[in-house]
Amino acid sequence: MKNKKEYTKLYKGIIGLAKTAAGMNCEYGDYQDIKQYFRYPGELLERMEEQGFTSISDYISVMKGLSRIGKYHTDETFIGSQLEDFLKRAKEKAVKEHNLILLYQVLAFSYLDPEPATLTGEDITLLLTSAEKSSLEDLFEFLSLFFEEERSRYWKENKTAETALIKKILTVKKEEIMDISKISVLEHNSFYMTVISFFCNLKTAILRDCMGTNFEETFGKDLGQMILAFSALYEEPVKTKNEQFLKNLGYTEMDILHLNAGIWFLNNETTYLQSQSDIKWWRLLKRWFQELFHQETEITFADSLKIFVREYFDSKKMPQKIDGENIIREFLLKGFQPGVPNVRKSYLLFDLLTMKISDNYRYDVYNAQNQVPRWDELNGTHKLSASRKEEEEWLRGLVQYLYPEGIKKESDYGSALPVLPKRLVQIYVHVLQEYIADQKKLEEKEPVLDDIFDQDIKEFLY
Repeated sequence: MKNKKEYTKLYKGIIGLAKTAAGMNCEYGDYQDIKQYFRYPGELLERMEEQGFTSISDYISVMKGLSRIGKYHTDETFIGSQLEDFLKRAKEKAVKEHNLILLYQVLAFSYLDPEPATLTGEDITLLLTSAEKSSLEDLFEFLSLFFEEERSRYWKENKTAETALIKKILTVKKEEIMDISKISVLEHNSFYMTVISFFCNLKTAILRDCMGTNFEETFGKDLGQMILAFSALYEEPVKTKNEQFLKNLGYTEMDILHLNAGIWFLNNETTYLQSQSDIKWWRLLKRWFQELFHQETEITFADSLKIFVREYFDSKKMPQKIDGENIIREFLLKGFQPGVPNVRKSYLLFDLLTMKISDNYRYDVYNAQNQVPRWDELNGTHKLSASRKEEEEWLRGLVQYLYPEGIKKESDYGSALPVLPKRLVQIYVHVLQEYIADQKKLEEKEPVLDDIFDQDIKEFLY
């Protein structure tokens, strides 16, 4: 996974200014915006804050641009001390705001030399001080730069020096890193993908350059185990040893499944495991999917699951038949352990079970099948019935969930009058089966069922 940092328009803007100052053409859209404010690179450095470009991202973008414009340099690129003054101001801002990326950009900056400047002992001390005061989000965003495709623009140190610097940075932040589980996995999923990718890239790079490395000896027992456990989340279904380590950090079993599969699926990112073994990945994804419904907490990404079962079906089919199934919904629900404690989740599961999975004619036969009776295999908690008060309330809630804007009758071939939606008819029939042999009970429930389904029982039956 590549670092997803987005740069502001100043990045390509300053490159465009440098190219035009050197007599070249530039078609960058960002340059077209920036040239309204600045005539040449030095003016941008001197006056950017006057034009409202004051954020850390603006400074980082300018520094990234500066690292690329040396080949366009002319005597008109900068006037006087414009570059030096900007670098001083950028360094002060980085130190004040404890921003590691901007600080390193300034410390390693070398304008005309293609190689970055070598860090001094004082530079490293500044970095470690900023690391200690920075957030974990900023820390790992910075560390991920070690493994960008353009790492040579940032790092000059050899592999041993890089490892030593990473170790120092991780060590000064060790206590907070070991409490990382306090950060919600789903609410901060992009952060966790960065963390996992960094540890995976770190492990791969070290093993590639130093075969046989003992991570616990190099980084200490806790950090060493963390590197191995987190990197494995990207590479394979979590193993018992790593799972126990993650639980000791404070993660729940559901958290671990999110880290191993869920956050990658929700962000449409491909892990190493998925690229190497479709079967293992799909089985892991199935575990994650099923466990979602056994938790009390709400599912905040119901639409993603519906796309997965329906629209996603046509755009990304299962690679092959797995465990006897080649339809995503059938595969995901096979072996589902009954019991869905959260009411809202039970409605979602019912929806996923009974919804139409595809508009493609090839699945007309499958779509025509009545899936409603299968609910009894899955629910374990919420019976599709109106016999008892709690069942009646659940049924009412289900209909409202499936038809939030109210029940709208549909035209039907062969019928002069509009009829209930097909799925609702299947639900109604299933519920009525309980009373067909008992006219008295049916009459007792008639007002309730009429209200729930917005359809008179007698009209429906006859």
